[in-house]
Amino acid sequence: MRRILWVVALFAMAAALSSCAKPPQVEFDSANAKLEEARQAEAEKYAPADYSAARDTLSAAQREMETQKGKFALLRKYSRSRELIASAESQAVATKQAAIEGKQRTMKEADALILQAQAAIDSANVLVGKAPKGKETRADLELIKSDLQGAQTSLEDAKASFQREEYLEAKAKAEAVVNRTGTLIAEVNAAIEKYAAARGGHR
Repeated sequence: MRRILWVVALFAMAAALSSCAKPPQVEFDSANAKLEEARQAEAEKYAPADYSAARDTLSAAQREMETQKGKFALLRKYSRSRELIASAESQAVATKQAAIEGKQRTMKEADALILQAQAAIDSANVLVGKAPKGKETRADLELIKSDLQGAQTSLEDAKASFQREEYLEAKAKAEAVVNRTGTLIAEVNAAIEKYAAARGGHR
């Protein structure tokens, strides 16, 4: 009788241990869903480091689960997997928020740069219009005018990217226009000085 009770107790213990050693698939799926939400919020663009960390943690959790699944049932322990999954889910939630904030911040930066680029182009065009035209500067000014038209085209491209909510691209394009236009303004001033020097030499 005692032997029967011992066997029953042993099986009950084994069943309990087996039950406790079930893989935390539900928790994993929940964390994976949170990571997908972060991806949908464009975390790969606006919070890439955070997104990569959360993804790596979840991948580590998955590897740990697979390792435990390969063990004998009574030896499986999923405590480490659960820790990694909980960490990955927390990271994913934070990453989504970081992405939302990063996109908003980039939108404002891109908008400011677009306005700055347009103002720079307008100023450059005014400067070219007022610059003295002579044989010393005519070719230089015509080339600068052509480059300014190209800068305006690039700025329109930046504005189109902004309208498509591609704020990183819009920011980069607008910044390039600001830099290019600054160079063109310097070239206009150099042409004006060249004209002045040439005219002064003819006195």
